[in-house]
Amino acid sequence: MRMRVGLLGAGRIGAFHAATLAAHPEVGELVVADADPLRARQVAADYGASTGPVDALFDSRPDAV
Repeated sequence: MRMRVGLLGAGRIGAFHAATLAAHPEVGELVVADADPLRARQVAADYGASTGPVDALFDSRPDAV
């Protein structure tokens, strides 16, 4: 089963974690959220992830955050 993972924070370390998670074979979907929506969109675009507000991320019930 591939996991749906939420990533909170798209700064320098968040972007590093996004790269790691995007390359992980058991991560089927990565959702990036940040207080700065533009930064979240940039990191998400770099790694083929989706983005949205933090509240929506938690409401979608990811497998891991």
